[in-house]
Amino acid sequence: SARFQDLFLSGGVYLGGTGSDNQLDDYEEGVHTATLTAHSGGTITLNSGYNKLYYTKVGRVVHVNGYLIVSSVNSPSGVLKISLPFAGKAVANNAASVFAFFNGLSSGAIGEIMGIIDQNSTTANFYFGSGSSVSATVAQAMAASSDIRFTATYTVD
Repeated sequence: SARFQDLFLSGGVYLGGTGSDNQLDDYEEGVHTATLTAHSGGTITLNSGYNKLYYTKVGRVVHVNGYLIVSSVNSPSGVLKISLPFAGKAVANNAASVFAFFNGLSSGAIGEIMGIIDQNSTTANFYFGSGSSVSATVAQAMAASSDIRFTATYTVD
């Protein structure tokens, strides 16, 4: 009938076995101040009230989400990059789930936008198109008051 109120461990906790693969040794929640970068030039500035990504890191898996609003742009071009709180895993073929809904793009730009987190990357990179036809022009479609609803799940080292 006795219970712990709080439990503090100097190492980790083993779930389902005593092997190193069963050890949960890291849990973290936090807020990341996001930045948008246009890979080929120009700038994109976020509204300071809508520039936060909220993350939970459990072991090597990071879940991040947020609502971002652009306040101004100055001739951005190329791949659109959204900063992440941690670098992606340092191996090729690192699987990552990235979803973003873009609203209010310039000139009514529409199209399928795909997000990728490359190995060792601290950004999610966005392209128009699909696997058969990709265009690195998302940054120039951004406009003042564009908004992005963003969520990603990825692994880290």
